[in-house]
Amino acid sequence: MTARLSFIPLLLLGTLLVAIAAHCSSRPSHESRASVHGGVGSVAWADEFGGPRGSPPNPRKWTLETGYGWGDRELQSYTRRPANASLDGRGHLAITARRERYTGPDGHTANYTSARINSRARFEFAYGRVEARIRVPHGRGLLPAFWALGTNLDTAGWPRAGEIDFVEVYGNDPSTVYGTLHGPRRGHEDYALEATRRTGDSLANDFHVYGASWSPGKIVFRLDGVPYAVRTRRDLPAGSRWSFEHPFFLLFTLAVGPRWLGPPDAATPWPATMLVDWVRVRLGRATFCPVVRAQKLRPRCPRKPRARATAGWESTR
Repeated sequence: MTARLSFIPLLLLGTLLVAIAAHCSSRPSHESRASVHGGVGSVAWADEFGGPRGSPPNPRKWTLETGYGWGDRELQSYTRRPANASLDGRGHLAITARRERYTGPDGHTANYTSARINSRARFEFAYGRVEARIRVPHGRGLLPAFWALGTNLDTAGWPRAGEIDFVEVYGNDPSTVYGTLHGPRRGHEDYALEATRRTGDSLANDFHVYGASWSPGKIVFRLDGVPYAVRTRRDLPAGSRWSFEHPFFLLFTLAVGPRWLGPPDAATPWPATMLVDWVRVRLGRATFCPVVRAQKLRPRCPRKPRARATAGWESTR
């Protein structure tokens, strides 16, 4: 009887330990969320932006670009400073636009600063499901964006290389998502094949998942995992070329005052921050990645197109 009584506390203790272990395992760490989302094998590449506050985005995954103006005559100077792009210590990348006078290495003086990062020569890919969880800022003149450019940009130029805007949100209209495809059109600078989605609330109030499913001949734009527009070759204006059958690289930007959006006004809040919680590229039947610098991710993504990739595979995924 004594032996049986002493066994009962041990049994209860063991049950408690098993329950605690199960509870802990059911709450994935920040680092493991990519594997939980869609299965370990489905993620070709990801960044969860873990690291100390003030540290730069992972240099094995991202390059910080600098300069003033860019193609849309923007008003900011992009910098490499932590004040404009750094981790916040809570698992986010903070891209921050500031109203300040700044002269960059190119000699141009701007009244605003911000940041532009890209994955070029670190991660380049064609096809798959591309998503990022972002909280956008609001305010007239602000343009947060998650997008991609063709890796043949230096040889083909823009717009022949192609541009996929997974999301743009106009700061003066933060209740609308804009997705856009840019490519060449005979007799025009480019075409802009747009997709829009109105929401009931301001997107600046919370994080949302923006992205697209990209397959041969088709791009499906998504908001919080739900498709809201499908664009294919058949949707192109006459004289246009579908420029989305080769590898692209990713970009995050927070632009200030592009010519078609207009400058900030007195009500625009400063500093303005775009917070990126994570970014992921999930494999599909056609996905290939000719460049993956992060060694642990290289085996997950084929370096060449698969011989029998099926067009349109993402239509229901």
